[in-house]
Amino acid sequence: MILERATPILALLLSGGCTTWTSVRAGYALPLSSDRPVVGVEASHGIGASINTPAEYASILVDGSEDTQDAAARVGVMAPLTLSGDFTLAPFAQAELLRLSHIDGNWYGGAFGPGAGAEIVWWSRTHAVTSDQGPKFGCFGGATGVDCPRCRVTDVTRYGVSARASVEYDVRYGSGPDDSILWIMLGFTRAESEGERSCCYYDYHSPTRADCLKKE
Repeated sequence: MILERATPILALLLSGGCTTWTSVRAGYALPLSSDRPVVGVEASHGIGASINTPAEYASILVDGSEDTQDAAARVGVMAPLTLSGDFTLAPFAQAELLRLSHIDGNWYGGAFGPGAGAEIVWWSRTHAVTSDQGPKFGCFGGATGVDCPRCRVTDVTRYGVSARASVEYDVRYGSGPDDSILWIMLGFTRAESEGERSCCYYDYHSPTRADCLKKE
């Protein structure tokens, strides 16, 4: 039957989700071409298919010293790697979309400065919520639980503390000075995963809801 053939597709559509990453960091940077250290704060937000798959992100960085102030908008890609249930390592690469600098009383603009590094996150708290759901796009005229499955879907939210190190190159156009910078930052990260775990079942034949409960 058409409905029977559609069942695996329906289950995939129901259980699939995404992971959003939100981070706030603060840290210290040392330009490799000068002796004027700067401090900065950064906020970022990203999205990936799951907690263990590459994610794209955007961020805003504001930093400065006594005679230098900078603001930059960046985009990047990170590749989270689960080291254990409590730790995730996330190498990343990024590029600046726009940089605005105020140095020694002069204004400079820049863009396309590259950067790369890694961040390690210790997940200090995890919250999981499991619910029974029907197909997101209906059952194509059939009965949910009979012709297509219901699913127990678990959403997981993680809260963590992070440490991040990176090497970045600040590009400034005109007569503005370019800088290679080593950043060390500490921060807080939240990762919210929709449909991280799922088990689909039928009302009257195997697999049943009881089979799913045994796996939890």
